[in-house]
Amino acid sequence: MVSKLGYVCIVAIKDSFSPNNNHKYLPNNKKGYKIDTCDWSEGYRNNFMDFPLTASTELVNSYDIYDYKSVAIFCREKFLEDKIKTLEKGFYYLNRENLGKLQVFLTQMEFSLIEIINDEIHMKDENKKKAEWVKNLVLKRNEYSQSSSYKKFTMRHHNKLSAMKWLIPRSFLIGLIFFPLVIMIAQAFGAEKGWLYPTSVYSALYFYTLWIAGYEDKDNQDEILGNEKSVIRHKLSYSHFF
Repeated sequence: MVSKLGYVCIVAIKDSFSPNNNHKYLPNNKKGYKIDTCDWSEGYRNNFMDFPLTASTELVNSYDIYDYKSVAIFCREKFLEDKIKTLEKGFYYLNRENLGKLQVFLTQMEFSLIEIINDEIHMKDENKKKAEWVKNLVLKRNEYSQSSSYKKFTMRHHNKLSAMKWLIPRSFLIGLIFFPLVIMIAQAFGAEKGWLYPTSVYSALYFYTLWIAGYEDKDNQDEILGNEKSVIRHKLSYSHFF
C-alpha cells in the first residue's frame, strides 16, 4: 500500500527574483514558483537531501500533509496562474498576494484546520478562529520577509513606536502647564531643584509606557522571527486563547 504521508513543497526559481532576470515575459511584481511533492522518507528522514532541486531552484517552504499528492494537485488547479513559457517546466508565476494565499492554505492544511471535500474547502466552526489567526500570522511573516530594513524595524517595534507617537505630542502639551506648575509649587515649599519632580514623573511615565509596549513587541517579534511551525503549534495547543 502506498503511503499518503508526505510533503507539499513550494519551490522558487532563483532567476525570477533578480531585477535583471532573463524572463522578459515575467511581470516585475511576480516571481516564478512551482508546487512539488516528496514522500515522508525524502523529507523527514533525509532532511530533503534527496529532494529534486536544481542549481536554479530553491525550497521556499515544506508542509507535512496527509494525502499530500492530492493536495498538491488541488493547489495547482486552484492557486497557480497561467504558466510562463520562458520558465522551467512546471513553473508558474505568482504575485505576493497569491503566494500568501497559497502559504496560508497549506499551513492550515498542515495543522488540520481545513480539509478538502469534493474539490471544495471545508472548515469546522471550532476551527474558524484558529484558521483566521494562522492566516494573519502567515501573511505577516510573508510581508516581513519581503520588506525593506526600515519596514522590518517598524514591524518589530510597532507597539513602542505607536505608543511614543501617541504619548510624545500629548505629554508635551500637558507639560507646558504641568512643568511650570510643579516647579512653582516645589519652590514654594523650599525645594531647591524643583525641576526634578516633574522630570521624575515624566521619566517614570515614559519608562512604564515603553516597558508595556516592549513586552507586547516581544510577543510580536516571537511570532515574526520564531520558527513558524513551532509558533503555530504552541498557539494552537492553548485552545482557550481563541
